[in-house]
Formats: sequence, C-alpha cells, structure tokens
Amino acid sequence: MDTNPKRNASQAIVQVGLRQFYNENYDQAERSFQEAINIDVTNPNAYFFLAKTKTKNKKYEEALGLLEKTESLAFENKNLLEQIDILREEVKNLQQETEETDPNYF
Repeated sequence: MDTNPKRNASQAIVQVGLRQFYNENYDQAERSFQEAINIDVTNPNAYFFLAKTKTKNKKYEEALGLLEKTESLAFENKNLLEQIDILREEVKNLQQETEETDPNYF
C-alpha cells in the first residue's frame, strides 16, 4: 500500500465502489468514486472508475472529461494509460450509437 494516508483512504473507498460497480449498483458506485476523489484529488484510479461508471449511466461527455483527468494523473502508469485508451474508444462508440438511435440525445 501507498504510504500516503489520503491515498490509502481514497483507495479503500475505490474498493467499495468497485464492489458496487460489479454488483451493477452504478449510482452507489458513482457516489463512492466521487467520495474517493474528494479524499484524494490525485488518485487516478478513482477518476478512471468514475468514468467507467458514468459510461454505464450513459453520461458519455462526463466520462470523456474524467478520462482526460485520469490521463493527466496517470502519466507514468502504462497499464492504466492503455485502459484509458480502450475505455475512451468504447465511450466514443457508445456515444455515436446513441446519437444515431436516440433523436433526443444531445
């Protein structure tokens, strides 16, 4: 574990959020990941998983913005940067599909 107490507390909340996410409790997960960010605004994992959750909640623009923030914090983490690229592509595809099939989406 990291020696930074804020990071440790934030990561503990991220773990709670992940359990909620994988149980498809996306609204709860969103709150948990946001809480993790509030504790440590430099935790790239919290931003990344919040972006994944926003994607599940079809909040694509918010997800893309969060991925930009994640990328700025994860500049040395090659694995996370790869995951960001994969999720960004997924979000853009979902956003395009939604725009094409939902006339009320904007």
